[in-house]
Amino acid sequence: MNKNKTRNQIEDKYKWDLSVLYASDDCWEKDYRKVEKGLPQLMAFKGALADSGKLGQFMQLYIDHSVVRENLHVYAHVRFFEDTRNAVYEEMKGRIELLVSKISAETVFIKKELSSLSLDDIDTMIHENSQLAGYRFFLKSYARYKTAHPFGGNGNCFSRTENCLKKPDDAFLAFHDNNILFGEFEHKGEKIHLSHAKYAQLLESPDRDLRQKVFDYYYRPFRQNIDVLANIYAANVLANIKLAKVRNYASMLEMSLFPDYVPLPKQGIQQSR
Repeated sequence: MNKNKTRNQIEDKYKWDLSVLYASDDCWEKDYRKVEKGLPQLMAFKGALADSGKLGQFMQLYIDHSVVRENLHVYAHVRFFEDTRNAVYEEMKGRIELLVSKISAETVFIKKELSSLSLDDIDTMIHENSQLAGYRFFLKSYARYKTAHPFGGNGNCFSRTENCLKKPDDAFLAFHDNNILFGEFEHKGEKIHLSHAKYAQLLESPDRDLRQKVFDYYYRPFRQNIDVLANIYAANVLANIKLAKVRNYASMLEMSLFPDYVPLPKQGIQQSR
């Protein structure tokens, strides 16, 4: 239960090996520019996704572009969470989030065009182009929205707004991962420095008095900032209510469950907007 080690004091074998994604930040920058330049290639298929031949070409390009984009996102976020005080990776994280938001806004036609297809349309297109068979589940997941949650309105504007509505999450994470201070306490003559990881570990101690102290000290900073956290929570709820309405869901619960094919409970949970 010694004082928590800094990341520099921990052996490399216990750290994330991000070289499987990028050997250096320069390699990340190279892929970042690649994704930026790849957007016009995706845009070239706008209005053509109902054609089985064009759709086959588009899907391979879209998947390749999405994989690189995801790698950029994961690398920047994991680097940031290594030390949330590091301004370099905070900037990289912000850049990729803005780029993803821009791409989502510009390529909103993808969801609109694919969700306009019926399940029969997709079966016909797969029959015409066997290359699409590998994307059957992906394509049919969009077709579900045709009748359940039709995609309308200004999709470009909504995609840009959606990123703003997710900011309450960022505010909470900034507090939870960077600004929170647990302090230290003494137990049986030993000073204990709490952290998120050590909290989970010490809660499994057979010493009941220790578990009580750990619980109390862990939640002290949350109680001390209860008004701020309550407002962040309220903002998050309001943002999700807005998202649910714009996306034509009956409730936030349905919005959360629908993408994963989980049906709403038939009773016991009251629905609200």
